[in-house]
Amino acid sequence: MKKTPYVLKALSISKMPGFPTGLKKFEGFSNSINIISGPNSSGKSSTARVIQQLIWHEKSLGLKARGSVLLDQENWEIDIDSNFISTQRNGLKDEIRGIPAEGNKRYMLALHELVKTDEADLASEILRQSIGGYDLDKAKDSLNYSTTIRNKASTEFKEYEKSEEKYIKIRDGQRELKKEEKKLEQLFLDKKLAQEASKLRQFYEKVADYLRSKLNYEQLSTTMGEFPDSMENIIINFIYFITNYIFHGIW
Repeated sequence: MKKTPYVLKALSISKMPGFPTGLKKFEGFSNSINIISGPNSSGKSSTARVIQQLIWHEKSLGLKARGSVLLDQENWEIDIDSNFISTQRNGLKDEIRGIPAEGNKRYMLALHELVKTDEADLASEILRQSIGGYDLDKAKDSLNYSTTIRNKASTEFKEYEKSEEKYIKIRDGQRELKKEEKKLEQLFLDKKLAQEASKLRQFYEKVADYLRSKLNYEQLSTTMGEFPDSMENIIINFIYFITNYIFHGIW
């Protein structure tokens, strides 16, 4: 008989007992084994119970969750809102069939049920793996680590004090260098601004000279334009006076 895998693809828990605001959405589940880790009271066991309820469609007060499932190469969406359960296949309302009802209590085992007193080696291995696979006791002995505070007169403490003094001196020196660096940057900026201001001053002086020269030119041009008319009037008046004198003897 062919068995159809039930593959959980995503899980959203909006709220559940003990977690009124729910948990962060779970995505990217593996098709085989998935491990959810976290500190005590972070919702690991509660999440496992929610997955059980999604599979066997159990009602639960105070639970609101949504699961995306791949079943027989078809996409299913399962929504649980307390006593209301909804299932959709490829976007259409449908009912999942073929899941054995007797399996709903089979795969919910706590760690203390797996590890008994006669399995101390397994317990030690689990503890070691939970801290990254390191043997802390062996590392402690290898490094000669001690939780006892050493006397200030010890060689190690004196070396530490010397190193600390050296570090503080270097750190303070670096801070002073930073201050001097900022001062130099400001001086370079001031110099650049002064050079630009000097160039602008020279430019404006040339503009002023040009405007003065232009004004003088315009005044001279106006004078030159008026000069011929004045001379013409003088000549006409002179001829008039000469004529009167010659013919009438009047000056």
